[in-house]
This record gives sequence, C-alpha cells and structure tokens, in this order.
Amino acid sequence: MESLTILLHGKPCGELLTEQRGLYMKYTAACHIKPNAEPMRLFVVGERGELRLGIIQPEDGGFTLRRQLPAKDALAAGKLLRGELRPVGVQEKDWQSAAEPEKLFRGTMLQNRLSGRKGVLFCRSGECCYLAIPFAVSNPFPLTEMFCLAQIQCFGQRQYAVFCFDGQENPRFF
Repeated sequence: MESLTILLHGKPCGELLTEQRGLYMKYTAACHIKPNAEPMRLFVVGERGELRLGIIQPEDGGFTLRRQLPAKDALAAGKLLRGELRPVGVQEKDWQSAAEPEKLFRGTMLQNRLSGRKGVLFCRSGECCYLAIPFAVSNPFPLTEMFCLAQIQCFGQRQYAVFCFDGQENPRFF
C-alpha cells in the first residue's frame, strides 16, 4: 500500500492510499476540506499522465472517495506522485480548435469518422490525445462505436462528447 498526499490549490488537504489487487488498483481517499457548494473531482497524478478518480463525497465530517480501476491505467500514468482536487466544471486542459480533425490520427477508421466534422476541439496531455466533438441529444452520437468511453462535458454553452486516446490511438477510459 502506498500513501500519496492530496493537494488543493497546491496545499496538502488529505491522503490517497493506493493498493494493487491483482489486475486492479484500489484508491481510497480522505480529504479534510471545508464544505463548499462547489463539487470537487479527485485526480491521481503520475510522471507521464493523470487519472480522473471521481467526485469526492461528504462522509464523517470530511470527504472521501473509494474507487477501483484497472492497474494498467495507473501504469500508463507512470510512477504515481500525488492526488489533486480540482473544481468540477473547470476546463482542465488547454483545448485547441481542430480545423481538420482527421489529420490528428494515423488510423483510417478515426480519419474517416472525423473527416469533415466541424467544431472539434483537441488537446494533448502526456501520451494522450483528448478529442471533444460537439454533441446534441437530437443528433446521432459522435463515434457511436465508442459511446461507452465518452464523457459529456460543457465548454461555454456547448456540449461535447470527449474521448481519450493513447499514443497508439487506442481509446481509453479517463
């Protein structure tokens, strides 16, 4: 079992315990912050990337989170360094417009599915490429075959289906 410090705005505010159990990594967090109207999301930061663990929940006068994820996701992030709390809804990445999103990828499947799409955003973080495709409930879901890997996020007044791809262009949970 490894203990990592959780930071909020650069200051320690709790502890994140990590423990590998077979093919899974167990994460247990305890945070000591003041109750706030703003929900907070916990990330674990590694040398090569980060993992989004989830939104902390009030419990026994503090905040906690218990999560179990595939160990391979932690390995992709590299040596785990710390936990970080960030407000939910804050744009966490440096998004850029992709005028020709198909040129972001080498694989023909993604090139074909992205060709001609307008309003697509992307950003890179470590070995990962994040792709945000405009989404509306009234339209077909973008990249339908990967719908279970998407997260719906709002940037400004627009909703996007956000996907994460590793360095080999494989879709990943995030």
